[in-house]
Amino acid sequence: MSRWLTPEMWRKAAARSAAARKENDHAMSTNAKGRPTEKLIDARELFPGEELRVALSPYRGQVYFGARRWFLPPEGEDWRPGKGLSVHVRYLPWLRRAILEAEREALSGGELQEQDYELAGLPLPPELGGEAA
Repeated sequence: MSRWLTPEMWRKAAARSAAARKENDHAMSTNAKGRPTEKLIDARELFPGEELRVALSPYRGQVYFGARRWFLPPEGEDWRPGKGLSVHVRYLPWLRRAILEAEREALSGGELQEQDYELAGLPLPPELGGEAA
């Protein structure tokens, strides 16, 4: 099980995530000034008032993949960006390979458990008794 979130918190985050995907279920759109806007891919609550968002964002005519923490400041109601990662989309294949390798390492070290996949709504990997792809 996740070290920080209860199953109920995961379910709420998954519902919010699905709603965000449905709301953004279109190609990168434009704002009132005709400039491209960010396309939210997914979001997960990390802690109350803090979430991790994955998005595609335009910057100077290029598209970037981003994974960033967002938080609700105590004095305000607007979510604010925090620390994160942003790379040009051409690095996505390399990043995918690196993430898969990190997942294999975490599985072999016992850091990832069956419940982590179940709560995320993902099939179990073969290392945890799931079917081979």
